[in-house]
This record gives sequence, C-alpha cells and structure tokens, in this order.
Amino acid sequence: MTQAAFPFLTTIPRVEVVAAWTRYQGGAPFPRYEHVSGWAIIHCGHPTAHCPFYAVDPDGVTHYSETGRPWRKVTECKAELLERFGVEMEVEVTDG
Repeated sequence: MTQAAFPFLTTIPRVEVVAAWTRYQGGAPFPRYEHVSGWAIIHCGHPTAHCPFYAVDPDGVTHYSETGRPWRKVTECKAELLERFGVEMEVEVTDG
C-alpha cells in the first residue's frame, strides 16, 4: 500500500505532549531551567543557599514564592508558577 492510496493520512496532524521545561547547565554546578514560553528558573549561585531558586518571566521581571522568598526546590517553583501564572509543565506540539 502506498501513501497515494491513502491521501487523507497526510492531512491528519500528529499531536505530541512534551515537557515544557528544559534543563541547562548554568554556571557549574548550578542548573538553569527554561520554559518554552520564555520563563526561566535560576539558581542564585550560592553553594549553601537554603532557598536558591527564583523565577524570571518573559518580560524580565523576577518572581519569588508567595511568602516573598526564593524556592527551596525546583519542583516547588514549577508547581507555584503553574498555580499563580498558568505556566504549564507540559505542552502539546503539533506537526503538520
């Protein structure tokens, strides 16, 4: 069977769900996470910081947790960004 026999197959876009955050190695050993929408989660760079992570939105504005302090864990930061600003953990990618 050839694709010419089923031309409708080429018009159906495929949707794939992928992680929206990408981890980059910042200034060693501190990682930086970037979101497809332009958000970033950055480690402050202090090796013994108890709450080292803060977020920067696409406009360059720095954000901290609702308590006004940086986050202790990246997972806490991602969860609060989802809750407060709607920054999704996964995104749909369509080819076609």
